Amino acid sequence: MKRTISMRAKKKIWKKAAIQLSVNFMVMAILSIAMLSVGVFFARDIFNYTTETGQKLDEQTKEQLEIKLRDPSALVTIGLNRKNIKRGEHEVFGVGVANRDKIEGEFKIVTGCSKGVVVNEEGDKVEEPPGCTEGTCCSKWIMGTTTEVGELGPNEFELATLFFSIDKKAKPGVYIYNIQAFKDEEKYDSVKKVYIEVK
Repeated sequence: MKRTISMRAKKKIWKKAAIQLSVNFMVMAILSIAMLSVGVFFARDIFNYTTETGQKLDEQTKEQLEIKLRDPSALVTIGLNRKNIKRGEHEVFGVGVANRDKIEGEFKIVTGCSKGVVVNEEGDKVEEPPGCTEGTCCSKWIMGTTTEVGELGPNEFELATLFFSIDKKAKPGVYIYNIQAFKDEEKYDSVKKVYIEVK
């Protein structure tokens, strides 16, 4: 004997299946959103940790800068002023500023690319302008051209970091950066130089 299912029973089964399917879909959607949120959270934490670690000065550099700043004639000092950096990598330079005036003031450091000396196709060394050219934009390699040092009282000093991230398309050569300290918007000490050799 053949069993037949009435149209009413079929609709009831379809309705039940549709409800189960929509509940399953909602559960999957909620789980997917939760997993995506957890992934974004971990990725952000890893990125922040890497960035913070990469922008910190090592203890040896801090000690060298502090020793230089204890000299009463030192106004602005740089740890190492020359570093080799591979394309696509980053490096940190340490800068120290000491207030030798009798009044407190607000200090900042302004960094800019002066020029680059690169080797052209013929093997000659040529000067590369500080602006952006094909494959080179040394003015964009410094993360933040102005570094706020903060307020310093008489004979107080502070350390700051200059973070450089070299473009993967950068031309090999030596790039020169000018570092100028300012106190209350007026130049403080002479221009210092940092040399980055891109390999």
